[in-house]
Amino acid sequence: MKRPCGGTPKPPAPRTSPNKAAELERLERERPPAGDGPAVQDLSADGAMVPLVGGEWAEVKTLAIGAVEVRPGEDGLPDAQTTDLTYFSRLADAETFTRQAYVDTHRRGTDTVKVVRAVQDGAEWEQGLVDVLRADAVRILDFPHAIEQLTAAAQPVLGIGTPELKAWLDEQAHTLKHATDGARRCSLRRQSCQSSARLIQWPRHKHGIIR
Repeated sequence: MKRPCGGTPKPPAPRTSPNKAAELERLERERPPAGDGPAVQDLSADGAMVPLVGGEWAEVKTLAIGAVEVRPGEDGLPDAQTTDLTYFSRLADAETFTRQAYVDTHRRGTDTVKVVRAVQDGAEWEQGLVDVLRADAVRILDFPHAIEQLTAAAQPVLGIGTPELKAWLDEQAHTLKHATDGARRCSLRRQSCQSSARLIQWPRHKHGIIR
């Protein structure tokens, strides 16, 4: 996440409502069992910079929680969709936010869910949050950031903005959306081998041009 120029200001003191604070203290004190959650649940955390009074900026952190259902997509193929979304946001440091988020994850039954998917952009504080709330969650790099990483990896071989790059990214995007985990791994391994072969051949091609 890009921050505005002018240095990194000291974040303001985190604030939470009295009711939320009291509920958090009760849960931490009593540790009651959580209610039943769905079979599969998504946890998605992110941060956004917001302007404060005085011209300073600070990061507001948000945790979205939703139940995952498999439904037919527009192309008729099975598509995982997240429903029953709730959101928790705070202007707080990572440690405080993670602690306060426990109220919402307890209410949504996160501890009882069979499979939790942590869909996020990979920021360090987000990984720490998942470590605390559900360390065994399946960590998934969100789709835009996954495509961003694939683009950066492919550009040295396929070029920037070339038709070959676009065609390759379209193929990978379809694979990421619809293929099984095994098919995704096979596709990426195959593309990795092809890319390595092209990189090996390029010095020979370049040498031939120079001669």
